[in-house]
Amino acid sequence: MAIINWLSTADERMTSDESRENLQAQFSVREQEIMALVATGLSNKEIGRQLGLSDGTVKLHLYKVYQKAGVANRTALAAMVHRNRIAAENRC
Repeated sequence: MAIINWLSTADERMTSDESRENLQAQFSVREQEIMALVATGLSNKEIGRQLGLSDGTVKLHLYKVYQKAGVANRTALAAMVHRNRIAAENRC
């Protein structure tokens, strides 16, 4: 819930384009790719196969994404991605 409140507040202060650009700047291209794939419901193993990464590397990226986004799990991350369309353009 904290991320939703934080994003709602950010949306009130900025236009949706500014908010999205600000959030995108926080994440690397690879992190955005992984975020997009998480939002489609893929498992870590499936993400790794698609991007040519080991499971451990996917987990490391997700750990960093969770910290940067202030979320605790992939469900909250997927909700944030869908809400803000951070990784709407899947670069895969």
